[in-house]
Amino acid sequence: MKKLSQEDARLPLVLALNKRYELRHKLELIATKLCSQLNRVAKMMPLGHIQEMDAYCLRDYVRRLGKDAIEKAGARQELMGIQRYQNYNTPENRFLKGFCDLLHLECQDYHIRVIVITKTNVSI
Repeated sequence: MKKLSQEDARLPLVLALNKRYELRHKLELIATKLCSQLNRVAKMMPLGHIQEMDAYCLRDYVRRLGKDAIEKAGARQELMGIQRYQNYNTPENRFLKGFCDLLHLECQDYHIRVIVITKTNVSI
């Protein structure tokens, strides 16, 4: 790894991090490969949409009145089934979001201090 110089120490945090780690490029690579988990939720759904049932769904199925699935589904034609969905709310993604939020605040601070102040020639 490169050693930090005194010049890098004087740079604002945003510029120093970008210069050393090429943040924009690395964040673009990470953003396309976010972590996800497959979550499962038991809920009422139409008979034709049920692809999976677990023990909870089967208990509900057995307790319903009727001889076959169509009778047990009743007038609404719904039974308990498992719905799968992808969840991107993982610890890794929350860390990345927190880092991006801090980076965004640093960028705003840098913009205010350097760009706006130098245009108006006002010192801090």
